[in-house]
Amino acid sequence: MARVLFLGGPERRQPWFGALRAALREEDVLEPYLAERPFAAQLWGVDVVVDPFGAVRLTPPMLAEVAGAGVRLWQVLGVGLDHLDVPGLLARDIRLAHMPGETSARGLAEHALFLMLCLLKNSRGSQHSIQSRTLLLPVNRELAGRTLLVVGLGASGRAMAALAQGVGMHVGAVHRVPISAEERQNLRLAFCGTPEALEELLPRADVVSLHVPLTAATHRMIGRRQLACMKPDALLINVSRGAVLDEEALVEALGTGRLGGAGLDVFSREPVAPDHPLLALENVVATPHVAGVTEETAARRARVAANNVRRLCAGLPLLAEVSGPRA
Repeated sequence: MARVLFLGGPERRQPWFGALRAALREEDVLEPYLAERPFAAQLWGVDVVVDPFGAVRLTPPMLAEVAGAGVRLWQVLGVGLDHLDVPGLLARDIRLAHMPGETSARGLAEHALFLMLCLLKNSRGSQHSIQSRTLLLPVNRELAGRTLLVVGLGASGRAMAALAQGVGMHVGAVHRVPISAEERQNLRLAFCGTPEALEELLPRADVVSLHVPLTAATHRMIGRRQLACMKPDALLINVSRGAVLDEEALVEALGTGRLGGAGLDVFSREPVAPDHPLLALENVVATPHVAGVTEETAARRARVAANNVRRLCAGLPLLAEVSGPRA
């Protein structure tokens, strides 16, 4: 038997809490975190803390409370670890695991495709036409025959490449390590390169889709210089993390016509302020960080988390365990 504490208030519990309850063993105890109760008091006797997307920001005193209570595993329900003090957790002998990228790859790729379609089909313009009772406008565009550059060829990037090819797009990729000739052929990539070649590859793309984790190397990897390399009618899609973009530079590029449009599921500060300059632009489509929030993703992630609870109790290796800080 294991005791599991699920962080986050009621607004963050579903579909994750229900999916996790269904995946755990009957004898495992799953309790929700209650914001009105002291944090430390809820940790005593807990074996595993499940962290859904940075629901609680750990301060150094809170980290000490986690270690003092004897928590054995901090299980993140997402892929990203940018909200956590990873060295601080590991230094206190608290094991840390996150989710394999495959658990959310399909949802992220489908959402990126959805944002592309919203922009190319001019969904905002269509709503204006509906309101003004205008037929046959706006004129829109097709995905087939266009070139997509996938930045980050992890699980979601690969799923994005396959989906794009399925609708007739040509696909190129940028990845943190060189892509072998065999892998390029298997993925049917028209071109590829490492981040050092990003500015050379950006001009070839009609659509650029970002699928990288937020690290020191990817922070603001798309800024003024990179945006200036893109075609004036190109589209930029971001389903990764808001801080991989320079948002101020993006506002300028979109507002002055140096970039065709942007589809954004993430922002550098979340929840995004309703008066954020990006939201006022007609060539922007935005969603509230929901690309990975699907019923299917919740079920897959719950199975991984429940499996790790069982593995922890049995003394077996954990799935997707983090052994050191990310650079």
